[in-house]
Amino acid sequence: MSYRKTLMVALPALAVLVWAVWPRPTPERQLVRAGNAVAPPFTLIDLNGKTFDSTPLKGHVVVLDLWATWCEPCIADISMFNRLQEKYGPRGLTIVGAAMQSGWAQDIKPAVEKHGMKYTIVIGDEQLA
Repeated sequence: MSYRKTLMVALPALAVLVWAVWPRPTPERQLVRAGNAVAPPFTLIDLNGKTFDSTPLKGHVVVLDLWATWCEPCIADISMFNRLQEKYGPRGLTIVGAAMQSGWAQDIKPAVEKHGMKYTIVIGDEQLA
C-alpha cells in the first residue's frame, strides 16, 4: 500500500478514535455558566488591620486574585493586575488580591512593596478559598 493510501485510511480512523474517547459532559462534569451569578459576600482583614467588606462591591466588576508571596506564577500576574487597575479602575473595576498561606500582614507587606502592587490586598483565609 502506498503512503498516500495509508494516510487516507489512517487519518479517518484516528479521527473516529479521538471522537470515541473524547470526554463528554456528564451530570458531574457540566460546563458552568456565570449568567447573572453573584459571588457570596466576604469579610477579610487588609494589611493595615482594617476590615475589608465586599458587600459594597455588589453590582460592580470585581477581580478576586488568590495569590501567595511564594507563588511564582502569581507574582508574574501582578504587572497585569496593576495595568488592569490603572486602566479600568477609574471606570469601576476593583481588583482585590487575597494573599493565601503567606503569613501575617508583616510577612506580606514586603512582597506587596517589592512588586509595587497598586490594588487592594487582604489576607485570605480558608473560608474564602
